[in-house]
Amino acid sequence: MQTKLQIGLLAAVSFKTFAPTTKNKTAVRLYADATQTDAKMTKASTDLIDKSWLSEIKSAQNEARSLANEMTLPWQDRGLRLLPAKNVTKFQDAMAKARRKWETAVDEFVVKYDEIIEDSKRKLNGTFNPNRYPSSESIRSRFQMLCDFMPLPDNDRLKQDLQEEMEDLFADRLRDAGRALRGRLVDKLHHLADKCASVGGESAGKFYTSNVTNVLDLCEAIPDMLVGDDPELMRAVSDAKAMLAHQDADSIKTSATIAQDVRVKADAIASSLL
Repeated sequence: MQTKLQIGLLAAVSFKTFAPTTKNKTAVRLYADATQTDAKMTKASTDLIDKSWLSEIKSAQNEARSLANEMTLPWQDRGLRLLPAKNVTKFQDAMAKARRKWETAVDEFVVKYDEIIEDSKRKLNGTFNPNRYPSSESIRSRFQMLCDFMPLPDNDRLKQDLQEEMEDLFADRLRDAGRALRGRLVDKLHHLADKCASVGGESAGKFYTSNVTNVLDLCEAIPDMLVGDDPELMRAVSDAKAMLAHQDADSIKTSATIAQDVRVKADAIASSLL
């Protein structure tokens, strides 16, 4: 049986940012008066800066979160996810790259901060309040990207009457993580099959290289993501790689015969995991 260290770590990626919004009590009151409603039933807020200034930062944050989710497995609802032991180094490298991209976006925001404040003055007109904004010297400290790691729970110190319950919960979460990994491959295979089904038809849509590479990339990632044993999943990975070993997007989209063969096989492999 694998030790907790051999299984992996719990990981969470989060961000602290400048949240430039404030409650707008005047708008609430005016709306309540105009509609003859109770002001307590309405909420309104005002953006202190135009959201477009934060778009690059938000994009980098979303990209980092998406990448972190792809490299981890579900564990609990509080943001902690299971990072398989074989994926720790890859995860750290990927997050370092994501951090550099995010920090570049933040640095560009900081450089433009005085311009951003002037833009807010114009757009907010008489409602602009300089006291609601951090100083130019402190704005950078409002942004942080956090990658937290925790060991898996140690049940050895629990009282006996709780230990069995916690071990059952631990086992359930490992099973959930395994099912999530299966689900990822099933989704990719079904998407590939759907795209293949339309090849050669009157309503054929575009067939992209990513329809194939997304399946192959996931097949390469699964061995390092898998916690414990799952012979069926590994067999499905092997079958999917064999199915696409001599095919690419061009060969599939230009031949209805090849496309239908891939469709049938993809659906069959997905079905073996359900």
